[in-house]
Amino acid sequence: MAGLTDALAADAVSRGAHILTSTVVTSLREDRGRWQVRTADGTLVADEVVVASSRPAAAALVPQVRRAPDRQVALVTLSLDAPELDSHPRGSGVLAIDGVTRAKALTHATAKWEWVAKAAPDRHIVRLSYALDTAEDLAPHALADASRLLGVPLRDAQVRDLVQVVWHDASPTKPGHREPAPGLHLVGAAAGFSGLAAIVDDDQRSTLGA
Repeated sequence: MAGLTDALAADAVSRGAHILTSTVVTSLREDRGRWQVRTADGTLVADEVVVASSRPAAAALVPQVRRAPDRQVALVTLSLDAPELDSHPRGSGVLAIDGVTRAKALTHATAKWEWVAKAAPDRHIVRLSYALDTAEDLAPHALADASRLLGVPLRDAQVRDLVQVVWHDASPTKPGHREPAPGLHLVGAAAGFSGLAAIVDDDQRSTLGA
């Protein structure tokens, strides 16, 4: 998974694609059968446009997209100096019953994936997942939640690094129209899908004409 986006980008470039990064689309409109894609740097013109953004971003660009609550999942990753975790007390991870911790699940990444263990030979990498309704700093909860779920007391001094990443549209919404206008296509979260399984299945159905 870590190399998926790089592989997709390389394949697209090999087929003649030109990829612009850090380029925010500010508006999208149809003009005489062609699409005007406006950015801070200018306007791109295309016959076909594929919107593969988050649902809120798609709704801001495409009026036909139904706005829905932005269901977020936050991942908090801890890099720990914790030899007491060498025995992998919970194997590769654990799911939490509601109310046990703020975290919904824990993955002991250096126990689950050999490549992570090789990349961090002197550390234990632990990832916790949280459901969010609004933006929140989860750092104050992470270490206590990890201690509870792993069954091992962990101290602040053992934390070498902590990173929080928020994923938008992390829970499925009701899928809408994949093609709200001629030449305009919605995929992934923009079309109301969440998770690779749902997105790949939708893409295959579309390709096969199901």
